[in-house]
Amino acid sequence: MDFERESQRSASCCSIQDLSNELILMIMDHLPYATQFDLARTCKRLAIASRGVLELHQDSYARYRVASDLDPSTVPLLLRSAFGKGSPIPAWHVRSFEIWKDRTAWSGWQKFDLHTPLVSEDDAKPSQHRVSKEDARRYLDWLEEQSAEDFEYELIEELLAQVDSGYDGLLKAMLFAKLERLQDLKFVTRSQDQGSCLPSLRLLIGKCIEKRKKISWPIGFRAIQKVAVGVASGTWMDDNRDKQPCTLLFSYLLRLPSLDSIYFDKLCAFEEGTDDEENPEEDEWHYQELLPEGKSSVKHIFLNGCSGQLGEEEEYLWAAPRQLLTMSIRFNGSDGFDGSTGTANRVARDQKDSLQSLMWYGYMTAGEYPRNIVGDRCAIYDNEEFDHLKTLQDIRHTTVCADDIDLCVEHGRMYDRMEDLTRKYRDDEDDEGIIYDEEDDEMFAIRRIATMFPRTIETLVLWAQADESMTSLIERGLIRMVQTGRYKNLKAIFSEPMERASRHSGQEKAWFQGLIAAGKEAGVDVYTLSNQDGMQHSIEFTEAPDEYDLHSGIHAGVRPSGWVFDPYLGRRISPECKAERYDTLWADFKVVCEAYWRNGG
Repeated sequence: MDFERESQRSASCCSIQDLSNELILMIMDHLPYATQFDLARTCKRLAIASRGVLELHQDSYARYRVASDLDPSTVPLLLRSAFGKGSPIPAWHVRSFEIWKDRTAWSGWQKFDLHTPLVSEDDAKPSQHRVSKEDARRYLDWLEEQSAEDFEYELIEELLAQVDSGYDGLLKAMLFAKLERLQDLKFVTRSQDQGSCLPSLRLLIGKCIEKRKKISWPIGFRAIQKVAVGVASGTWMDDNRDKQPCTLLFSYLLRLPSLDSIYFDKLCAFEEGTDDEENPEEDEWHYQELLPEGKSSVKHIFLNGCSGQLGEEEEYLWAAPRQLLTMSIRFNGSDGFDGSTGTANRVARDQKDSLQSLMWYGYMTAGEYPRNIVGDRCAIYDNEEFDHLKTLQDIRHTTVCADDIDLCVEHGRMYDRMEDLTRKYRDDEDDEGIIYDEEDDEMFAIRRIATMFPRTIETLVLWAQADESMTSLIERGLIRMVQTGRYKNLKAIFSEPMERASRHSGQEKAWFQGLIAAGKEAGVDVYTLSNQDGMQHSIEFTEAPDEYDLHSGIHAGVRPSGWVFDPYLGRRISPECKAERYDTLWADFKVVCEAYWRNGG
């Protein structure tokens, strides 16, 4: 009897292996894409039935995991995939997107060649890859639903007209809003022209946060973690246009809900008296509403070729991050940075509880003028700002100009003497209350240098030049800094630019030999011209993307082996360039000097 019941039960059960290929594929369609491979490898029967799906996964991973707009067919294809008019698998595999150039007419809907500039045809007809107005409207309807914000009729008509005229900027921005696993955006272009991708992206982000009280984000915007604008590609497509006011664009990007890091080339503010569309006063929002304090999730900011005097909006830019960990600012060989003290002061004030790294790369001073960095009577930090720097609770990596150390010592001695006079007057000329009355200027300078940094410091990078006397004092102060045990986390001191600057100024002497010896005894690496190898510690610096990080670029995302990060230039360099790295910096600086004197000094 039991045998009969078991036979009946077996007859009524159907193994998944007995199903037709069509039913197996229908089952796979209802599975999360991440688990489809697991089902396929259950047995040979399922593997054979799902071969087509697995091949599509494999092809999509290879072609679209890092996608780009070089091929005009990519964006329309991924839009159809993401919005359900084709297989959703290609869109599901996109993790990174590289934007090279915006197409602003049908003549541009050709495949971009990285080696040969595109020759446009004014009478070009609509591309075979064009997106219909109906599809574009459907994509916009989805965005309205996701952002819970109705688009004005006039705006919709304007956007649809752009698409119909061959602009692809809006299409890219809508695609980024829909790609559920998109993590990384790299823009070679910096264009903010109408119909381009960046202003379209800014528009869509703005629509998402217009509600203010309850912000609703599309799935793609929620996924984005890294954004880079103005990545150098080493090709004709590099965007070398003049600086455009872009702090408003930068502010909108900071509002992406999962943003972890942002790289931005040539951040520049609107200047009164100039004619530009990005005048913040013409925007319907003010910066305090666009960037409320603590509303940005960004942890790492890297600015390349940033112009100083970022305007009143700077007050909101550096207060927006909830927990900024690293801030890096790099000279790019053109415009200098005017207003560095104010920037350093605001960042230190607004991010004092979280900031771990505040780095300045490629900047130089040469006497009073010309220089490519100008602070408040200093390069970056004056005496008050050094005290402000010490309020940073967790600062680990920073760069310091020799000029600022000199200024800090000078101001400190002046204030110290004023306090001595006050104590003398208060104590009726009783010298017992005077702590440093008998300390000469030299000993004061050494003590001041040894104690001017936060106790949490791990890496100290020195740059610029000082006269022989000040260079000697800095070395002696650093020796004391290493030996006292005050800086228990100190791992490395870099002094090569300062040493080379001394040589350029005619000081033929091997500096910092005493510091090297003190460092070895205390377990601190000291990098000088003669001491580069055999270091104990591995130091990690925040890096900016470059041409070797572009997977669709001329290097296919592969960097030659052996390249190392240069803590003075702020980028990776080849071993062959290592010996000449400061000469490169010096050459960049000479360009600024020559331009300065050519324009009348």
